[in-house]
Amino acid sequence: KVIVYDPHVNPERIEKAGYETVSLDELYRRSDFITVHVPKLKDTLGMIDKAAFDRMKDGVMLVNCARGGIVNEADLYDAMVAGKVAGAALDVFEVEPPEGSPLLKLDRVICTPHQGASTREAQANVAVAVVKQIVDYLKFGTVVNAVMWRWIYNPEYGALNALLTQLHILPAYRSWLGAPGIAMNMIVAADVWKNFTLVALLVLAALQTIPVELHDAARVDGAGGVQRFRYITLPGIRPALLVALVLRTVEALKVFDIIYVMTRGGPASSTKTLSFLVYEEAFSFLQLGSAAAYAFLTVALILVFVAVYIRLLQSRGVAG
Repeated sequence: KVIVYDPHVNPERIEKAGYETVSLDELYRRSDFITVHVPKLKDTLGMIDKAAFDRMKDGVMLVNCARGGIVNEADLYDAMVAGKVAGAALDVFEVEPPEGSPLLKLDRVICTPHQGASTREAQANVAVAVVKQIVDYLKFGTVVNAVMWRWIYNPEYGALNALLTQLHILPAYRSWLGAPGIAMNMIVAADVWKNFTLVALLVLAALQTIPVELHDAARVDGAGGVQRFRYITLPGIRPALLVALVLRTVEALKVFDIIYVMTRGGPASSTKTLSFLVYEEAFSFLQLGSAAAYAFLTVALILVFVAVYIRLLQSRGVAG
């Protein structure tokens, strides 16, 4: 029997997956094996400590393949020596490599090296793969773009973390896609990077249609740069901006692939969209009725936005 504690996920979804949702105290009290699957955040740092071990069953087994620091290693060592914890499997540690850790001396501890891209060969391969992904993105688009941004955001060897820490903007690497508060912002940034070229081309085309004589005449009449932009440039590119807004709104409402590749809707359902919810209901939970309802809702929202934008375009055209 599998029991789950996750304060960020709706209990109904856990139950649909065939698991039982319980409180953290009940999980400690009932579990024979405890596995850790949480990001390293302020509220999870050191969350499994002496107080947590005291609430667990005698002879419990612990597995941590999430992040180092979530399990207090000194308290784990004391609990194992006292017989409270029968065995532990650790893939991550507070300090890596864990040289001198007393846990390495215990026979009932299984340790595996969490190398990631720490080796020179792996770092070279990652660099080459990123370049290939950039080339493939220019040819094929979103999925490859999502994979590339996952590597950029990687909490262990990502380029964004490396840049910000070297500039002393961040004190340490962080999990950009593992924090519910910022994960969606990171996906939005990746999606904007992929699609801004379309908007730029539309606006550039509209700018080419604005007669230069209008700007010259306005300049002669004493109009400043802000006035020329407000009364000449902006009205000239407004139709193109509305067309771009229609296209990007439709894409935003039906976005799926970039979220599926980067976060699978997590963490804690913070990046789920209507399209991803349709997929999850249909293929994860086999709730075809609700999936169809969500799909129709998505189409209805798209139609509403498109109707509003077309009305705006028509009214601007009449006014012009």
